[in-house]
Amino acid sequence: MHISSSNQKAIEQVVDYVKATIKDEDLQPIRKYQAILLLRDLMRTHNKALGKYVVKKALKRLTILAQHKNGTPEEADDKRGRDIFGKVKRDQETYSIQFLNTLLSALE
Repeated sequence: MHISSSNQKAIEQVVDYVKATIKDEDLQPIRKYQAILLLRDLMRTHNKALGKYVVKKALKRLTILAQHKNGTPEEADDKRGRDIFGKVKRDQETYSIQFLNTLLSALE
């Protein structure tokens, strides 16, 4: 789907889908990671309408997630984010970590 500034409905649908995917507690971290990758790639288009809608609808939630800290200071930075979505299966921890790292680099 091509998302142009003139297609506000498509912009809203995509951003709302990404936000809902990230918030959905029943989805595995791999799906949330894929959603943040999609949002990151869309933001790289520098579409102003998209950027404004992301700020309006998703930035607050993304900022909260970006402030996530693991339980103890002794945990290595490469493990930061493994529990961002709560307790998950070991094979999904990598996607949780990648989600947080992608989010943090996108917000820089």
